[in-house]
Parts: sequence; structure tokens; C-alpha cells
Amino acid sequence: QVLNVVAQRMELSSASLDGMVVREGSTPAPADPLRGKGKVQVVEEWVESLVFKLVDDVCREVEKDNPAPQVNELGAPIGRYGWCIVCRKAALHYCLATSDPVCSKACKIVNMERLKVVDSQDDTSTAAPESAPEQPVEQPETDTLNVFTKDALVAFSSLCKYSMLPPPAGGSATDPEYVRGKKLSLELIQSMLKNCGPVFRSSEKFLSAMKSMLCISLVKNSVSPVPRISQLSLAIFLALMANFKDHLKAEIGVFIEQVFLRILQSGNSTYHHKFRVLQVFHEFCTDAQTALDLFLNFDCDVNEKNIFERTIDCLAKIAQGKYTSAEHCSLQPQQEHELRMLALSAIVTLMGSIVDWARRMSDGEIQREDTTEETTKADMDMSTMSVASVSTFSTLNTVDVNSIEASRKRKMDLAACVAQFNLKPKKGMEMLIHHGFVQDDPRAIAALLRNPDVEGFSKTQLGDFLGDFAEKNRAVLQEVANSHEFVGMDLHAAMTAFLADFRLPGEAQKIDRMMEAFAGRYYAQCPEGFADADAVYVLSFAMIMLQTDLQKPAVTNKMTKESFRAMNRDGNYPGEFLDRLYDKIAAQPFSLGEDDEARIKEELKAGVGSVRKTELFLQEFDTVVRNTECLLDLKSRKGGEYISAHSVDYVKPIFEVICWPMLATLSVLLESNDNKECVELCLDGFKHCIRVSGRFGLDNEREAFVSSLAKFTFLHTLKEMSPKNINCIKALLTIGLSEGNCLAGSWKHVLQCVSQLERLQIISANAKEADHFGGGSPVQRTSSGFLGSYVSGLNGAPESLAKRRVGTGASVVLSVGAEELMTEQSNSEQIASEIDASSIDLLFHRSSRLNSAAIEHFVRELCQVSKEELEPELEPRVFSLSRLLDVADTNMDRVRLVWSKIWRVLSEHFTMAAMHPNTGVSLHALDALRQLAMRFLDKVEISGFHFQREFMRPFEVAMGSRESTAERKELILNIISHLIQARGHHIMSGWGSVLSIICMGAGYPDPLSSLAYTILEGIVVKHNALCIENLADTVKALVAFGKNNLSLERSLGAISCMVSIAKSMADEVKSRGCSGHHRSDSVVSNHTSDRGAGASSSSQWMQLLQGFAQLVLDKRREIRTRALDGLFDTLRDHGGVSFDQDTWHLVFAGVLMPLFDDIHFQLSADNQLDRQWIASVGAPTCLAALTALIRLCDAHWTAVSPLLCDVLKLIDTCTHHGSEQVARIGVEGLKQLLAMLGPKGTPEMWLTVAQAARRMLAESMPQELQCKVDTTSAALPFQSDRVVGQCVVQLLLIDAVRALLRERAAEMPGEAVQLLLEAMQESQQFATDFNVDTSTRIHLKRLGFMADMRHLPGLLKQEREATTVALETMFALVQAKREDVDLEQLTARLIADCTTIMAGFARKEQQVVSYAERRAKGEVKDTVESVELERDVAGMRPIVVNVVLKGLHALPAQVFRDYAGEVFPALVRLVASPAPVVRSGVQDILTKHIGPLVVPDDEMDTV
Repeated sequence: QVLNVVAQRMELSSASLDGMVVREGSTPAPADPLRGKGKVQVVEEWVESLVFKLVDDVCREVEKDNPAPQVNELGAPIGRYGWCIVCRKAALHYCLATSDPVCSKACKIVNMERLKVVDSQDDTSTAAPESAPEQPVEQPETDTLNVFTKDALVAFSSLCKYSMLPPPAGGSATDPEYVRGKKLSLELIQSMLKNCGPVFRSSEKFLSAMKSMLCISLVKNSVSPVPRISQLSLAIFLALMANFKDHLKAEIGVFIEQVFLRILQSGNSTYHHKFRVLQVFHEFCTDAQTALDLFLNFDCDVNEKNIFERTIDCLAKIAQGKYTSAEHCSLQPQQEHELRMLALSAIVTLMGSIVDWARRMSDGEIQREDTTEETTKADMDMSTMSVASVSTFSTLNTVDVNSIEASRKRKMDLAACVAQFNLKPKKGMEMLIHHGFVQDDPRAIAALLRNPDVEGFSKTQLGDFLGDFAEKNRAVLQEVANSHEFVGMDLHAAMTAFLADFRLPGEAQKIDRMMEAFAGRYYAQCPEGFADADAVYVLSFAMIMLQTDLQKPAVTNKMTKESFRAMNRDGNYPGEFLDRLYDKIAAQPFSLGEDDEARIKEELKAGVGSVRKTELFLQEFDTVVRNTECLLDLKSRKGGEYISAHSVDYVKPIFEVICWPMLATLSVLLESNDNKECVELCLDGFKHCIRVSGRFGLDNEREAFVSSLAKFTFLHTLKEMSPKNINCIKALLTIGLSEGNCLAGSWKHVLQCVSQLERLQIISANAKEADHFGGGSPVQRTSSGFLGSYVSGLNGAPESLAKRRVGTGASVVLSVGAEELMTEQSNSEQIASEIDASSIDLLFHRSSRLNSAAIEHFVRELCQVSKEELEPELEPRVFSLSRLLDVADTNMDRVRLVWSKIWRVLSEHFTMAAMHPNTGVSLHALDALRQLAMRFLDKVEISGFHFQREFMRPFEVAMGSRESTAERKELILNIISHLIQARGHHIMSGWGSVLSIICMGAGYPDPLSSLAYTILEGIVVKHNALCIENLADTVKALVAFGKNNLSLERSLGAISCMVSIAKSMADEVKSRGCSGHHRSDSVVSNHTSDRGAGASSSSQWMQLLQGFAQLVLDKRREIRTRALDGLFDTLRDHGGVSFDQDTWHLVFAGVLMPLFDDIHFQLSADNQLDRQWIASVGAPTCLAALTALIRLCDAHWTAVSPLLCDVLKLIDTCTHHGSEQVARIGVEGLKQLLAMLGPKGTPEMWLTVAQAARRMLAESMPQELQCKVDTTSAALPFQSDRVVGQCVVQLLLIDAVRALLRERAAEMPGEAVQLLLEAMQESQQFATDFNVDTSTRIHLKRLGFMADMRHLPGLLKQEREATTVALETMFALVQAKREDVDLEQLTARLIADCTTIMAGFARKEQQVVSYAERRAKGEVKDTVESVELERDVAGMRPIVVNVVLKGLHALPAQVFRDYAGEVFPALVRLVASPAPVVRSGVQDILTKHIGPLVVPDDEMDTV
């Protein structure tokens, strides 16, 4: 107590009390008892009163047997409770609040007020809160220290010195009096450290005393054979760690490494030493701050050793029992168990404290980030701290954390370089230089190799490196020698120090170089007694030889002292000197520390008694104490900044160090130990490690711990379970409940165990399993297959009776026999009694509490487990599949983005399950989807989203799969029907999936097709507006039924539904009053924001019309006719109201043109369809379609007239089609169009028609007839059918043009007439050119062209028809005197053509007459040329008579008079024509036009 008063007085006397406020008590005093007194005076009075009280207590105890009355220094007699603590009068009262004797109430108040002042001083100095950094109090040094501080320092130093005193001469370390004194000194030191304040903790004098005296004292006393002494030393060390670790970084590291770890690793230390050290480590592990500080200050410092890592490894090895019994033979089994449990408890406690520290740190950092949010420790649930929050915290001290990480990495790089050096010294040194650990300088390299803080250098490789002949190596060797200080050392001691750095190599030359370097350094510092350095070298080498000779067992003839003297005779050394060297080498050979330890271990393995072990222990730790003193002196000079952990980011690197020893320890103990305490500790360790690894994103570590724990459940094996396996199952379930957000992919192990757990629980209940199916039976709650095997197995069948999946990961399916079945039955009963099934339900129910990332992992892994359960080689189980239904239902209310990710995983798995080969599984999956769909469709979908469509996709995939049976597809259709009836008003984007499924149903036979059509028909009737919104899918489904050949009635009904939808779309437009001004959209909108009121866009009309067009080509006449009527009726009935100009353009380009293209393709010669079908179906369809198109144009000519070019283009496509039938139909369509256009045509339209007609004529011209014919070839150079078809089309087009010109020439502009006239002339010229080429025609005839004709192939009719149309048109224009044509040029061209025709005809006619006369005379016979000439003349005669001559006759007199000179010669030649009709025509012309020119008018009547 006196010592405490001294320390307290020092603290109080050194503190500044100015400005402190005395707190008022609850009961005010009559007057201020301390008025006029300063704070310092008040404190001094209190200290004085306290000292008096202590003295009084001692005196009363001493004089209690003295009958004389006691009085104090004032002569006051003793009272009932002694003397008053304030006024020193007799104390008749006792203060309950302070436990102090007082004489009156006034003194009591004074005493309490003094205590308030002292307490306020303590609050501001000695009891500072943890969050505020301790402010050191500036202390005067040396002579400036006040008397109270000096007293405390003297007391502390004296106690430290006393605790270091060795036993008295001739005495023992266990002498009672010596032990009592040392114990008292240590207890007093401990008391001072426990009650020290900021003055003590910050004073350099006290810190210096600690480093120089107390630490040395603790090192010596910690290995004392007296338990209480060593225990007190360790307790004092803990006090130093708690209060002075900021100043004792080096001392702490040395103490742990040289004392604690050596005690634990030594086979000579006693059980009590080991136990107490483990208690210290356990105390360390209870405070994560201490552990983290050790890690940061040593393991993350390149210049320090891995103290923390070595500590953990040591504890792990002790917990696993990894030390040989020979080394620790003094340990009893119970003692060994206690040590192992204490070590295990330490590392498990460390993990628990790290978890708690991380929680508290995260709590504090959250409060620092958001000062408005108050979170108490009780409210903080560690399960809410995720990796995301950890990453947020790390930003508080990013620089420091990054610096620590960089330092740790650099230290690992250094270890890698050292490891490389131990393999190949040269390469390792290059790596050290490259990474910047040392400069490429011999002195720097020598300093690195001798640095005690750099661990791992192999002494053997180091000796080889230093002894190498290379210049650089020799320079390093010399620097190593120069770094030693040999002053004051004899030769043996100096060489021992020199050889302690490396192992001497075996090569003599290397030893020679080393001894040379040593001799030079030793002689430079200790030249006395040696002639020169060579003398030192010779003697040193001789000492090495002596060492080798004495220590090698193979040498039988050992060197004697005389021999050794003889070896060094030339050195003139005294014999006594050499004898002493010989004795020292024999007693203390040159050896490395590790070699000595190895020898001691070998001695222990050989077996030694307890006395010898004690001797070895004292010997070992005497060396330890000496080494520790040297290290403390060296470290204290270096100093170093102490780093304190302040961020949860440090947990990740420290766990990376802890985790693997932890995993090995926990796994080994859990596997080999059934002790309840051990199992509980191991499971706690697993929980802590999984918690940390999960929350800090250490995936590999988390996976390792979870998988290891899952392995110990034995749920994946056929082994008999014990209570520890049950506890492992419980631990795994607990982890799933508490750490769900952090498990990520490790959920797989939890869920696999849950699956097996449920299976065993069902077995134990001896009930039919709800999730076993066999042989494709329907879904039933049965497990008869598995339990039946159990019964058979128990009856003794030796064969395998069931199959089980054994193992995790790459598991295999094994046969299960009777013995294994009995084991599983026993396991299931044990599980049923120990584990509540509700814990499984809770695991899935709480999935709604998982965060977004965690629930995605959970669902994915549950799907994987379900997939394993459904594998067909076993009896499939649907436990996990059923749980997926529960999980999906529980988490359906999450935000849509998260739910979309979840459903993407679920959808894939449900789809797979729906197509499972086992029908029961498939139907179960489909029913689960139905339940989820009913639940999901309760929500209203926001416009523009497609969540419903994604949700319904599994139904689509299952419906379209070839693996799905008819039974499954029928169930899908019934589900769809049920959903429409129950949730139809909520379906939006889901209609796309519904209609797609119905469309698939159309392709299957009845009853699927019939059921699908019934559903579709109901949708069209009851949800017509929705059909319009989802028109693309609706039309697709209706078209599918229209093409279905199973039922004509359904096909016709589908077309009727399309017509009904078209009417609804038109009615919708009418209801809004949108007449002809409908918006044209390029994108189809599947559903609009206003259901049932959205505009029927042009794109929707296109979809519907294209649907009709697809059915037009159906092979069934009824379908074809109904579809064609539906298409054009829709266009005719609704186009005027619903279509604008752009829509009409789209209709022609996107519907009608493709429709005719399809028809043309089916009618083409390249198509391999039935020729009979083409003739009986294709051609009529094409004609009907073209006729309907013309009628459509007639009905909506105002709207369609701008599309005249498109109509003509379509007709043009028909006319030049390869099929003659199509071409004829095209010409017929042109005629119908021209007839329709008659009264409605405008000049622009007629010009367009003329251009199109000319283009058609040009494109249908048989140009291939003009190709050069190879007379040597035996094949036609073209396709005969195509050319013939072109010829036919040419004639038909000429006929159409003739009709047009005859009926509408007067209405047509002159330009249009000119175009048609030119077209006729081009056609006539082409035909004429071919007809005159008789040789080509003959050759074509020989090659088979028009072989069925009697005459040569020719274009005579085309020539005549074109000529006729051209001449008639020109005569009509001239007679009409059209102003929009150049009459003069036209007339000149007409007269020239007529003259040419008449002259040619007259010439050919004369040739025919001449040839006939010669043939009659027998001079010639009929030839091809003569026959063709007669045909030509016969064909030209009607043209000459009916066209040319009549036309000339009808010409106005003035026109004829202007061109009479040109016409008259031709007419004269026709006078000799043998044909009366020709002569008659000429006569009429001559009479009308030539006569008036020759005979006067008054004479014409006579003529």
C-alpha cells in the first residue's frame, strides 16, 4: 500500500490541476470546506491523510495486544474507529461512502470533497477513455525530476535489481528465503505496473529501467524452477504488454521468440513451464488487438521475424500433438491432453476475438462515418457486416493499409529470395540484389548475411558462398570477417564467434581462404603474442584440424597434446598456451547452435532421467538468457515505431496466416478426437474461420473450411455417425443461418448436407418418401423402392440392394449392401432424435433475408444439388426441387432486377427438370412452375418490362422440346388454360409466351392441337384487345392452325379469327375517328401502356395481312380461297379507313409483292412441286390474286393511284416470269388494269402505263433467238420453253397495246402514244430481222426448236401484228391531226413505212408468181425458201390491203397530195398484183387521190 501511495503521489504531483472544477455533492455543505485552497494543496492534504491512515492501521495491528491506551502524534486518544482522517481527533463515526473513520459530519464532508478533487484528477489523467490517445505528461529529466518522481523511480529500480539477484553463494535457486525475497520484489513490481499512470508510462527514466533491468529480470525469472516466480514473471510481462507495448516493441519480440517459443518447443522444459506459457498465449489470444499488433509489427516488417506466424504454428503443432514422446517424455497423458486443449483453446479464442474485434471496429467506423446514427454494441449484429461494408471501412486508412500490404509482400519476396539462395547461392544473391534487398556491394552483402533478423539462410550454403574463389565472394568473406569485433577475445573465443555465422565447407581450399580472412582480422585487433597474421593463420588452421580429428568418430588415433604442440612448434608458442587451446577445443568444440540443439534432441530421444533433463534445461536456458540479453541490447539500440491496428482491413492478411494451420489443427483433432470439449472447440473454430473468410471475401479459405466441416458430418459416407458428427451437422446448419450472406459458392456443401439430412430423416420415419420416384410413375409421396431395399437387405441378401451417391465433389454411385443399409438406418434414427426438422425449414425460410448476391449464390447451388438429386442413375429425388419452389415463393417480392437474376437460374433448372426422363419428376416440376406462375401473376407488370415473358419461358422450352411427352405437353396446355382463366387480367408481356406455347400446340396431333385451338379461340373471343396488343404472336398462332392439316374446320376457324381481329382493329380506328390518318410505325409493340386502347399501327396491319398471305398458298382449296378472300376483303373493307399512303405502300411492298413472288416461285419451272397441282391450283390462284388486286385498286383508286407503279411492277413481274402460265396471267392482269383505268386515267398515269408496257415488251422479247448459233453443236443454245413463252407473251402484249390504242389513244398524251408506237416498231423490227435469217431458222429447226410445227420457226405473226398496230396508230394520229405529236415527222415516217411495205410485198409477190410458173413447167421443186416466201406473202397481203391501202385511201387529200410522188411508184407496182383484192384497193386510191391530180375535176365524172 505504501508503494502504491508513492506511485499515486508521483502521478498527482506531476499533473497540472489548474482549471479543474470540484464537483458538488448531492448534499450541500453549510459552507465550502475547501474555500481558499488550491487544487494542489487539496491533493497534498488527501495524500497526507491517506498516509496517516495507513500508519494508523499498522500501529493498531502491532499494538492490539498492548493493554495501554493508544494515542496519536497529537496526543488524541484512539476512538471507536481510530482517528479522524481529516482532523486527527478520535473517530467515533464511520463513513459508509468512503470507508474512512471520521469524527463529525463536517470532517466527512471535507473528506468527500477531497476525494471528488482526486477523482476528477483521475478522470482526466489516469482514466482516459480508450478512444482518446494517451497524452504523455512531459517529465523533467535527471536533476529536474521532482522528489516524488525520484522516490518512485528509486523504488522501481531497486525492486528490479533485487529481482535480478542470483542465489547466494553456495545457495540454491529454490532456497526459501531467496524465493521469498524474489517473490516479494516481483509482486511489488507487478503492483506498481498495474497502478501506473501516464507519468510512469511516458517517463524515459522508467522506460529505460524497464528495458535495461526489468526485461532482463523477466527473462531470467520466467524459466525459474519455482512455479510462483515464473508465474509472476509471465504476469508482469502481460502487464508490460498491456501498458507499455508502444515502447517495448523489440523487447516483446525477443521475449516471445527466445523465451516463450523456446519453452514450448524444448523437450527439457517442464509441464508447468509449458502450461504457464500457453496461458500467456491464451491471454494474448483473448485480445485481438494484441494479436493484430504482433502481426503488423513483426510479420509485416521486413526487418523483423515472423513472430506471430511462428506462434500460431507452434500452438497448432501442440494442439495436434506434433512432438515426439521421446523429446517430451516427462509429460503424462493427462498433462499432454491439457496442453493440447489449452493450445487449441488459444487459437480458437484468437479467431473468436478477431471476429468480435472486427465487429467492434466496424461498429466504431460506422459511427465515425455517420455521426447521426447511434449503434450500440448490443444492437450490432455481426451477421450484417458483409464484405461490402468491410471494403467501405478500408477507405479510412487506405495509405496505412496499403503500406502494410506492400511491406508484407516485400517480406514474402525476401523469403523467396532466401529460399532461392539456399538452393543456388549465386542465383539467390542475384535475386536479392534485383529486388533491392541489398546493394551490389560486398560490405552491404556481408551485413545482410549476418543480420540476425533475416531468417532462413542455410549455414551450409552460406559457407559455400563465402568460400567460393570468385573475387566478389572473397570480398564478401573479408567484409564478414571485418564485421567482427575480436578485441579482448582469445583465439578460441574469436574463432568460435567467427564460425558461428556459417558452416565450414568440406573443401580445403575454401577453409584456407576463410582462415586467411579470419587471421587477418584477428591479428589487426589482437596482435599480442603473434609474430604476424601468418602465425595466426597457421595456428587457426591447426585448430580446425584438431577439431576435425577430435570430433570425428571415424578417426581412431586421436591427436594428443604433444602432437598438437609439434604441429605449432615453429610459432614459438608457450606449451601452456597450446595446452589450453587443446583443452578448450576438446571441451568446447566449434559448432553451430542448431547442431548443439540437434545433439540435445538426439540425447533426449535416447532417453534421459529427470535429473539430466533438469540439467539440460538449465544449460539450454542459460544460453537462451545470454542470447536474449545480447538481442535486447541490440534491438533496444535499433528502436522502431510500434504500429497499432485500427482498421478491419488488417483482418484479411492476418487470417491468411492463421487459416491453414487452423484448418489442419481443427481437421486433425475433429477426425481423431471424440472428446466433447475438443469437439466443441473445433466447431467453434470452424464457425469463426468461416465467418471471417466469408465476410472478407477469402473464397479459397472459406471453401476449404466449409468443405472440411461438411466432410465430418458423414452425411456423404456410409460410416456410422457419432455425436461429434451430429454436432458437425448442427454447426453447418448454424453457419447457413448466420453466415448466409458470406457463403457464396460454399452453399453447395451446406445444401448437399441438408439434402442428405432430409433423406435420412425420412428413412427414420419409416414413411413413404415424398421425393422418390421410380420407373416413370406419377408423382407420389413414396419411398417404397428405397425402404423395400432396406427390408430385403436386412433379410440377408449379399448382393447390393440399393445405390447411394458417396462423397462430395467428384462423387460416385456405389452399391449399398445389407450392412451399409443397417448403418444408414441407425444414422437416420440418431439424426431424427438429435436434429429438429424445423431447422431445415428455417434455413430455406430465411433465404428472404439474404442479400442480393447471396440469394443468387444460394439459388444456384440449390439448383446444382437438385440436379444431382435428379440424376437418372439413382432413384430421383425432388426434395431440393420442392425447396426451390419455396425459395422462389419466399423471394418473389424482391426488387425486379434481383428477382430477374434469381429467376434466370431457376428457369434453367426448372426447364431441365420439366424435361426429365422420369415422368413423375417432370410433372412435379411443371406443377411447381404453375404454382409460381399463379403467385407471380398476382403482381401487375409495369409497361415496357418483360418479366412475365421471362417467367413463362420454361413452359415454352418444355413445350417445344422433342424430349417432352404428350402427357407433359397436355399438362402445359392445361396450365396455360388455367392461368388465363385465373390471372388473365394480370397477364401482359406473358401473352407472348402463352401464344407461343399455343402455336407450338398447333403442330402436334390431337388432342394437343384441339386443346390448343380451344384455348386460342377463347383468347380471341374474350381477350380481343390483348390479341391486338400481341398481334404478332396471335397471328403466328392462328397461321399455325391455318396450316394444320389435321382439321379443315380448325384451319377455317383460324382464318375467321384473323378476319375478326381485322374488324376489331378497324372498329378501334373508327371509334377514335381516325380516318385515313393512322400513324405508321416501324416497330411492333407487343403491348401498350393503355390496354385495349392502343393504336393499331401499320406494322400490326402488316402482321395480320402477312398472316393471310402465308395461307394463300395452302394446298387445300378451301383454305386458299378463304385466305385470299380474307386478305383482299380486309384490304378492301378496312383499307380506306385504317390505311394512309405509307401503309398502302408497305402493304404492296411487304405483303402483295412477296405474295406474288411466292406464287411465281411455286409456278416456276425450277420448283419440283406436282405439275398437276401447279396447273390446277397454282395458276388459278395467281389469276384470282391478280384479279383481286385489280378490284382492290378499283375500290380504293384514290388511295392506291400513287401506287400505280407498284401495280405495274407486279404485273411486269408476272409477264416476264419463266412460266408461260404466269406470263399469260400477267398480261390478263394488265388488260384488266387498263380496262379499270380507262375512265380514271390521267395523262401522267397513261404515260406511266406506256412506259411499263414498253418495258414489258422489251423484257419479254425473245432475245436469245438472235444469239450466234454454233452449227457444230447438236443442242439448242437456249431453253425452248422459255423462248416460246416469250414469243407468246410478246403477241399477247401486242394485242393488249392494240386494244389500248384503239380504245384510249385519244385520251392518252402524245408522248405515251409515241412510246407505245416505238415499242411496236421495235417488236416488228426484231421479228423482221429474225424472219429474214432463213439459215438460222433452218438450223434451229434441225436442232428441234418448234419441232412440232410443219414450217420453219419464225416470228411472222409478231411481225405482222406489230406492223399492223404501228400503222393503224400512225394513220389514226395523222387523221386525228393530234397537236401533241409532230405530224410532219409522223406522216413522213408513215409514208415511208407504207412505201417500203408495198414495194416489198410487190417484189415478193412477183417472186412467188415466177416461182409458181417455173414449178409448173417442172423447172424447180418446192424448197423451204419458196414455202416461207409464199407464207410471207400470204401473211402480208391482209396488212397491205386492210391497213396500208385502206389507210392511204382514208388520208386527207392534202396529205396524200404532199406525198403522192413517193407513194405513186409503189402503187403502180401493185397494179400487176395477181390478187384482185390488192388491185381493187389500188384502184380506189388511184380514183380518189391520183385521178384529181391527172384529170381536172370536171372530167373526173366522165372518167
